[in-house]
Amino acid sequence: MTNETTSPFIALGLVVVAGLVVMVLMIGGVRRIKSLAGRVKKRAEGLPEVAGYSFPYGVPLVFYPLILFGAYQGIGRWWGWIFQAGFFLVIGLFLVTALRQTDYEKIHAQYPELNRLTWVLNYLIFFVGLPVIVWTLLFLI
Repeated sequence: MTNETTSPFIALGLVVVAGLVVMVLMIGGVRRIKSLAGRVKKRAEGLPEVAGYSFPYGVPLVFYPLILFGAYQGIGRWWGWIFQAGFFLVIGLFLVTALRQTDYEKIHAQYPELNRLTWVLNYLIFFVGLPVIVWTLLFLI
């Protein structure tokens, strides 16, 4: 056989060997993850429960600045409107979440210390009101 006919077989053999090595490494990784998960579970049994409901404050601290930056950079361009639409879509979702009784009742069943006023004010102030004020300052003034 010449080099032209053997090179595809060598390449195929190398791919098979690499795939087997990856598979063995993945199986070993899964075993390590399972043993680590067992150790973490044992440690977590002695820890106290979480204090209560945690509002998703990552949205006003990370998502809104990023999407407003994209919208501001896109002023006068077609893709800027995609950021604007995404911003107002998320604002609308949080407004509906703040005002919908069923969302509150579902969370209140898990965390009885959370009252309706705290629920509505947190969502309306941090997830709707302040972002709309920032949007107004950036785009209308």
